[in-house]
Amino acid sequence: MTKSILTFVIVLLTILPKSYSNELTEGWKLNGYVQTIPYLDGRDFSNKTFMPFYTSMKLRLGVEKSVGDYLDFNVQFQNSRVFGQEGAITTNNSHIFLIQGYLEFKNILNQPLSLKVGRYQSDYGTGRFISVSPWNYVERAFDGFKLKYDNNDLMLEAFYAKHTSETKSQNGNAFPAASIFKLTEYNDYDMAGIFGEKKLSDKMKIQALGYMELNNAQNAQGMKMLERFTGALTFIKPAEPIGVTVELAYQGGKNQGRNIAAYLTSIKLDYKISDFTLSIANDKHSGTAPNSGEVNTFDNYPAAKHRFFGLMDYFTTASSNYPLGVDDYYAGFVWKFTEDWNMTLYGHQFISNKEALNYGTEIDLTIRYNLDKKIFVEFGNGIFLPDDLMIDMFESALGPGHSDPALVSYLRFTARL
Repeated sequence: MTKSILTFVIVLLTILPKSYSNELTEGWKLNGYVQTIPYLDGRDFSNKTFMPFYTSMKLRLGVEKSVGDYLDFNVQFQNSRVFGQEGAITTNNSHIFLIQGYLEFKNILNQPLSLKVGRYQSDYGTGRFISVSPWNYVERAFDGFKLKYDNNDLMLEAFYAKHTSETKSQNGNAFPAASIFKLTEYNDYDMAGIFGEKKLSDKMKIQALGYMELNNAQNAQGMKMLERFTGALTFIKPAEPIGVTVELAYQGGKNQGRNIAAYLTSIKLDYKISDFTLSIANDKHSGTAPNSGEVNTFDNYPAAKHRFFGLMDYFTTASSNYPLGVDDYYAGFVWKFTEDWNMTLYGHQFISNKEALNYGTEIDLTIRYNLDKKIFVEFGNGIFLPDDLMIDMFESALGPGHSDPALVSYLRFTARL
């Protein structure tokens, strides 16, 4: 597979410079993305342990082709790694994979209607529910279909995606003994939903998202693993000078037979003065009380987790690691002090949904230099002062001695081509 991809890329690089004279290659466009992050990780709340230092990198190369105004073709390959991963020089490392690859049929029936088929990425609204998660090594993508209607004032998008398939390969043999015919139940994991956005004015919009997750595999008791519905509503008004973002969401259904009743609320107020924007906000994910018969922890796993709950990423897996829920009160500012430089400073107070149990306080500082609209360098730092709940969780897992301030520091190099 890797050899085939490399051959494909080499051929493209060979023929594209001649596209001006070759009708077959006219209109092809290359796109690329590079992100490298040296990262110092001291998040275990212990000053006596070694702080791991590593560098992650992802490199993406893609090609696009438009056929008139009715068809787009897009394919992107990516390599993700941590520096020093390679073993011996004779080791076969298969690090290249398909991040996107789809056909998009446009202007269907001469209407602002399009259909995307293949492997695609989705980023809805603020990214709090479904997003590409750009901070991670491998950005999230979906295998499926998207039908979109967009007339500028109103956008509607229906989607279907295959999360996990029990059928791992095409079965070309219809002989009666073929394993495909031995399946007695449908055990795939599917997602389907609809997203809508309505512009209320040039400066305001409202968004709605609803999606269903069906994991038809069964546990030992014969219960389906997941039947969950998520409904969300978002209102966005940018800071000119006062901005408001409100998000509300609810989850219902069943998780291995247990009823789901969970919610998310978020409100953010911004005030902009020239190049200085001040913000105050609260994000809340509901949690599950110990020994509860229900699942009350809000789980938005397809979200862009690094955008929320601080840059130190303690709460990216709230559903599994923090079942008591998370309540984040935070305030800070973004200051664009020159044309190319900006600074962001935020303070977070994290508490659980259970009275008198606090996780702690996080302070984040980032400084970014923009070399170009698509190229920047960012220096990020975070410190977390743990409270009783966080200390208990870490010491229960790692033993005594995990009550010190936690630290992270990184330098991020990002370029989009």
